[in-house]
Amino acid sequence: MRYGRDAMNHPSPSPAMPGKIIPENNHLRIPRIPGLCTGLVNRLDDFCWERRLGVSTSGRRPVNFDDAQPYEAVPYYLNFKLFERVGLRPNDVMVDLGSGEGRAVCAASLLPLKEVIGVEIDPELHAAAERNAGRVRGRRAPIRLICGSATEFNFAGVTALFLFNPFGPATMQKVLDRLHASIEADPREVRIVYVNAVCSHLFQATPWLELYDQWKMSPWSRIKTPVHFLRTI
Repeated sequence: MRYGRDAMNHPSPSPAMPGKIIPENNHLRIPRIPGLCTGLVNRLDDFCWERRLGVSTSGRRPVNFDDAQPYEAVPYYLNFKLFERVGLRPNDVMVDLGSGEGRAVCAASLLPLKEVIGVEIDPELHAAAERNAGRVRGRRAPIRLICGSATEFNFAGVTALFLFNPFGPATMQKVLDRLHASIEADPREVRIVYVNAVCSHLFQATPWLELYDQWKMSPWSRIKTPVHFLRTI
């Protein structure tokens, strides 16, 4: 089943090339007209999905915890494109770190996955996510929501990890160390999607991960930030 609309251009995977991919996280200065047009399409699309699913996840607000980034919902279009690109499967356990009001979690629950997990440190955002998860229409996967720090999350069994620039380098390093310990205890492939990869240098310095693909911005793309795709080696 395909989700989202392809009325406008979207990034395609980088061409397969020998050697190591050089990570990029360059934000283009989008011209006014393409920016307005693609932004409007995303907002209209988000409105339709919110009505269709019966949830409310829009808006932007600060998260008052050390090293945390403000909450801002990623467009549904991008969520569905990422799920498709990563190739989520029925045996996957997908976790969204910094899940906010639960948009990515609710969107992923439309797929027949083993489990979808959201981890959010802010109690108010977590409470909103619980309300949304309880009323999302068309759910096909069980949802588990955790209110707490990503640095304390148990990654046992997780096979797909989504990061939408939820926190800074101090927290990210602790998360990577904790994920690595889980993989050493239970060797398995884990795929990581990192949107707005401001801490890409930490992933680059991690020998047990490889950057296998990335999406770059373009003026008419409905994706407003670079995206990195990584996997365990």
